[in-house]
Amino acid sequence: MSVLVRECTCAALTLLLLLPGVARAQTLNGVAEWTVVSGGNYANDVPSAENGSFWQRYTLGYSTPVIDPRLMKCTAEGSFRTSSLNSGSGGEMQEGHQRDVAYKWGVQLFPARAFPFYIEMTRDAIGESGAYPTSNGIRGSVALPPGVPLPDFRTLNRSLNVGWQLNVATLPRVEFAYRSAESQVSGGPYDAEQSEGDVHVGVFEDTKRTRQSLRFQRTAFANAVSQVFNQRMTEFDYDFGATLGVRNRARARAGQRATFSQFDLPSIVVDPGTAGYSLPSRGDVGTRYVIGGFTYEPTGEFSVDISGNADRQESQDVATSAKLATTTARYDPVRGLSLNASGTYGQRGQSIENVPISVMTRVAQVGASYRAGTRWLEGRIGGTRGIGSSETPGGDSGALDSQSGQAGLSLSTPWINLNAGFDEAASRDEILVFGNYQSTRAYGSAQRDIGRASMSATFDDAVVQRGRGETLARNHQQTFTASASYRRRDHMWTANTGGFKNRSELGRDETLFSGAAYQGQLSRALRASAWLRLEHTSATETRLDQRNLASYGNLEYRYRQFRFGIEYRRNNQDLRYERLVNPYVFRGEQWLIHLSRTFGVTF
Repeated sequence: MSVLVRECTCAALTLLLLLPGVARAQTLNGVAEWTVVSGGNYANDVPSAENGSFWQRYTLGYSTPVIDPRLMKCTAEGSFRTSSLNSGSGGEMQEGHQRDVAYKWGVQLFPARAFPFYIEMTRDAIGESGAYPTSNGIRGSVALPPGVPLPDFRTLNRSLNVGWQLNVATLPRVEFAYRSAESQVSGGPYDAEQSEGDVHVGVFEDTKRTRQSLRFQRTAFANAVSQVFNQRMTEFDYDFGATLGVRNRARARAGQRATFSQFDLPSIVVDPGTAGYSLPSRGDVGTRYVIGGFTYEPTGEFSVDISGNADRQESQDVATSAKLATTTARYDPVRGLSLNASGTYGQRGQSIENVPISVMTRVAQVGASYRAGTRWLEGRIGGTRGIGSSETPGGDSGALDSQSGQAGLSLSTPWINLNAGFDEAASRDEILVFGNYQSTRAYGSAQRDIGRASMSATFDDAVVQRGRGETLARNHQQTFTASASYRRRDHMWTANTGGFKNRSELGRDETLFSGAAYQGQLSRALRASAWLRLEHTSATETRLDQRNLASYGNLEYRYRQFRFGIEYRRNNQDLRYERLVNPYVFRGEQWLIHLSRTFGVTF
C-alpha cells in the first residue's frame, strides 16, 4: 500500500474520531510507567562496563462507537517513551538517549453482524543516539567500519492489518486476512530495511453430505542489510469430500506449493583478511499434486479403497514425479486383528542434474496389525511386506522391495500412564536412487500424578537414511524431556530438563538444558517469581561450545491502579568457537525498579 493511501486512511480515521455528538460509551484509558535500571558486566574477569538507565513511558488510548456500536467502532492510541543510559568503565563513560513516539488506529465495521471487517494501522518512530545499545536486530546488523564515529539512528516501523469474514448460514464461509509490516533504519550514510507480508484467503462450504474448501496462503519475509535473508511461501489448494451413501465415500484434493529461501553472507563480512566461507545462497522447491479416491465399505469389517495421485516436486538440480493408481482392501476377521492388501501401478520418475529417469512401477503389498489388551494395559503390533518391479522405456528392469513394522505398549492406571513403541521402515529400488529409504524410531513417554505433584518424561530416537551412493544422506536425532511440578494453594514450583542431539555427515550438534522456577502469591497484593536455567550447546562443524547460566527474580506489589516491582537478573556465559582465538567469558547482572499507574474512564 502506497504512502499516500496510508496517510489518507489515517486522516479519515482521525476525522471519524473527532465527529461530535455521534458516539456513546466512549472510553479513555492510559498508563504511565517509570523504570530505573542499574547493572554491570565483566568480560574475561575484567570489568568492562557499568550502566545505569532511566525509562519513562506514557500511553493514552481512546475508543468510541460511531453512530451505533453495531455499525462501527473506532480506537486510537498514542504512546511516548524516553530513556537515557550511562555506560562504560573507568573514566570512559558514554551517554545514550532514545526517544520513541508511536501511534495506532483501528476501525471495526459491523462487529456484531455476520460480515465483520477490521483495519488496524501502526506507526512507531524511534530516535537513538549512536552510543545507545539497542535490541533492534535490524540496526544491529548495520556494519560500521572500524574507527568511524557512531551516527544517530532513526528507526521507522509501520504495519497494516486488514481482515474480513462472511458467516451467513445459506452461503459459503469466507475468510480474508492481510498483514504488511516494514522496518527502516537509517544512520548517516548507513541504512537497512526489513519487510514482511502475509495474505490468507479461504472459502469453506459444508453441507449434509459434502465438504469443500478453497484456500490461498502467501507469506514473504525479506531482510536487506549486511546479510540477505529472504523467504517466500505460496500455497493454493482445493479439498473435497462427499458421503455418497451409507457405504460409499469420495474424496479429492489438488494444489500447488512454492517455497523460496535465500541466504547470502558476503565474504568481506566474515573475515576481511582471508577467503570467506559462503553458504549456498538460494534454494526453492515447487510442488504440484492431484489426489482422488473412492471408498466402499459394505460392512464394518470389510472395505475397498481405490485412489490415484499425480505429483511433481522440483528443486535445484533435483526433481521427482509420480502418476500412480492404488487399490487397497481391508478385512477384520476377529476383534483386534486387521488384514490388508494393496496393489499399485503407474509411472515414477526422477531427475538429477538434468538427467531424467522414468520407470513403470508394479507393486504388491500385504500387511497385518493386531491390537489387544485389558482396561489398563494394551499392546499393538503390525507390519507390511511389499515386492514389485520397475522398467524403463529402454527395457532396463529392477526390483522393488519394501517392509515396515510397528510395535507398542500402553499402560494406563490412576497412578501412572506409560507409552512406548518402535517403528521401522525400509524400501529398496534398483533403478531410482531416491526410492531407497530406511528409518527406525523408538519413542516413549511417562506421566504420574501424586496429589499436588505431577511428573512427566518423553524421549524420541530416530535414524533416517535416504538415497544411495553419492546421494546417500544419514541423520540421527535424539530428544528427551523431563519435568516435575508441585502446586499448593497460590504457590507453584516447577523443574525441567531436556536435550537434543543431531548427528549427520556434516557433524554433531547437541543442546542440553535444565531449570527450575517458582511463582506464587505471597499475600493479596504481593506476588513473587523466580527461575534458574542452565544450557550447554555444542557443534563439531564450527567447534562451538557455549555454556550459559541465567537467573531471574521478581517481586511485585499492587495497590489499586499502582504497581511497584523490583527485578534482578544475572547471566554467566562461557563461549568457544573456531573463529574465536581465546575463550570468551561474560558475567553480567542487572537490578530494575519499576513503578506504573493505570487509569480508565467511560463517558
